[in-house]
Amino acid sequence: MNRKIISLIVLTSLFVLTAGCTSTTDPIIGSWHKVSDEGTIYETYSSDHTYIQWATDSPTIFTGTWKNEGNDWYSLALYSDIDTLGKTYLATQDIIYDKTRDAIYLKGYPEGRFFRAQSVPPPPTPTPPRFISGDIIYENNTYTDSGWLIVGYEPKSKQYNWINIRKKPDGEWGCVTGGLSSQTYLGERDIIEKYYPVKIGHISIGTVQDC
Repeated sequence: MNRKIISLIVLTSLFVLTAGCTSTTDPIIGSWHKVSDEGTIYETYSSDHTYIQWATDSPTIFTGTWKNEGNDWYSLALYSDIDTLGKTYLATQDIIYDKTRDAIYLKGYPEGRFFRAQSVPPPPTPTPPRFISGDIIYENNTYTDSGWLIVGYEPKSKQYNWINIRKKPDGEWGCVTGGLSSQTYLGERDIIEKYYPVKIGHISIGTVQDC
């Protein structure tokens, strides 16, 4: 076979192969940062299409997944992991990649650009609530005839569900006026843990009595 024909076949084959093997590196992959009222905000888009965002002065961690929609437009499904290891869905956001500045921003908000970060500190570790359902808490451990029973915790609002509890005649905890069917209260986690820091007992919620 003519050498020119062979060379042409080889070059054509290489063209086809390289055309089908374009780079899979997406420009959004990597870490980005911007300065805000919450300190420096960092976010990382990973090659497995996962996402994480955190700020230096905030304990809140946002995670999510991202997708390239084409034409420098990305969709981001955003979750919050604050206070729990579960995922609370928040919203879907549109992210734009700015080629000219090598920056990214929320669609419609170009003044809030994130630029590439050369060094990224580790994200904060979510802190679980101090108290769990059944814990009995008070300001201190010197008054032991009455306290506050933690009925549950609302991670989304970061509030405890609690109610006043007293000791029964036998000296054991479990006396609640009206039982658990009576009105309970919601209290901000930060306030309760600050002003009622002492756990003075624990009971099974099912043992609470109307007395």
